[in-house]
Amino acid sequence: MPPALAHPPTFRQLHLGLDLSGAGAVPASWTGGPRVARQFDAGRTADLVADAERALLDLVTFDDAFALKPTGRELRGHLDSAVGVSRLARTTSRIGLVASLDPSRVPREHVITALASLDRATGGRAAWQLEPRAGEAARILPAVNGVRAGLPGPRTPLVVVRAATYMDLVEVAHRADVVRLRATDLGQAAAMRRALRAVAAGAGRDPDSIRVLLEARVVLAADETGAQLRAELAGVTAEAADTLTHIGTARGFAAIIAQAAVEDAVDGFHLLPAHLDADVPVITHRLVPMLRRAGLFRSEYPGTSLRATLGVPEQTVPGAAGRAAGVRPAAARPATTRAPQAAAQPAPARRRSRRTAGAAPAQPRPVVVRELETA
Repeated sequence: MPPALAHPPTFRQLHLGLDLSGAGAVPASWTGGPRVARQFDAGRTADLVADAERALLDLVTFDDAFALKPTGRELRGHLDSAVGVSRLARTTSRIGLVASLDPSRVPREHVITALASLDRATGGRAAWQLEPRAGEAARILPAVNGVRAGLPGPRTPLVVVRAATYMDLVEVAHRADVVRLRATDLGQAAAMRRALRAVAAGAGRDPDSIRVLLEARVVLAADETGAQLRAELAGVTAEAADTLTHIGTARGFAAIIAQAAVEDAVDGFHLLPAHLDADVPVITHRLVPMLRRAGLFRSEYPGTSLRATLGVPEQTVPGAAGRAAGVRPAAARPATTRAPQAAAQPAPARRRSRRTAGAAPAQPRPVVVRELETA
C-alpha cells in the first residue's frame, strides 16, 4: 500500500474508461488479440459493469456486435451494442454506457431512434461511439451533425471517437466530446492533444469541452515476471503495439497515470484489458484504490449523467432552435479547418522495453509518482 501523501496534490484528477468489448465472450475465448465471434453472456457482462461502477469508473465501451447463438461451427445472429447497453441501463445508475453504431452501415433513422431510446433508458448516461478506420474519419464523422439534428429534446448523447493520426484530429475536433486517442507514449499523446485543442479552438469550440483519453492496453499481475508470462500467453507485446501498452504491476501503471497528471498530457485513460477475468479485478480493486489514495481519482460520482461525470457541456446542435419552431435545418457546410502541419508533429517515438512501454522521458518528478513506484 502506498504511503499517504504528505501534502495534497496540486494537479487535477483524471478520468478512467474501460473497454468491455470482450464481455460477451466465454472466459477462454478473448485474450485481447484480433476480434473473433463471441457467444454473448449477459450475466457476465452485467457483473463486469457492476464492478466497474462500484470502482466509480467514468464509462464502459462496447463494440458494435456480439454473437448471439452458436450453430455448429458458425455463429449466426448479432446483438448490436445498443441493445446490450439498454439492458445494462436497468442494473446501473451512475456509470456511462457507450454503444457503437456505425453510420455507414446503419440507416440514420435507426441511429437516431436507438440513441434517443438509450438516452431515455439511462437518464443521460449513454454515449455514441464511432470507430472510423484509417482514412475514413472525413467520410463518417460528418454524419454526426445530421444525427444530432434529428434528436428531439435539449439533451444529446455524447459522441466518443477513436483517433490515431493527426489527420483524424480535424474531424474529431469538430464533432467529438470524448476522444479515444491512440499514442505509444505520453509525449506523443500530449503533442496530439495539443494539436487537437488547437484545431478545436480554430473551429470556434472551447478546447476544454473535449476530453482526451489515452488508450492503454494492460496486462497486470502481482509482479513483472507474472505479467510478462501472461502477456506471452496472450500474444501481447509492447514492441508491436499501436498504442501505449503496460505489461507489469498495477503500481507501475499507477505511476504512469500519475506522470500523465503531473505533465497534463491527457485527460484520462481508456483501458483495454488483455483478459477481462484476470485484469478487470486488478483494475477495480488494486489500481483504482491506489489512484484514489494518491488524489488522482474521484471518491464519488459528481452527478447522475455522463456529461456531469466527465464535466462536458452540451454541444450546440446545428438547426436545433429552428427545429423547435418547425424549420428544417440547413445542410452543414464541410469543415475547412486544415490538419496540423506535418512539421509540427513529433518524430515517432522509439519503441521501449516491455517493462517501460509508455513511460515519459526521465525527469524530476513529484512525490506522488515516487511513492506509487517505491511503496
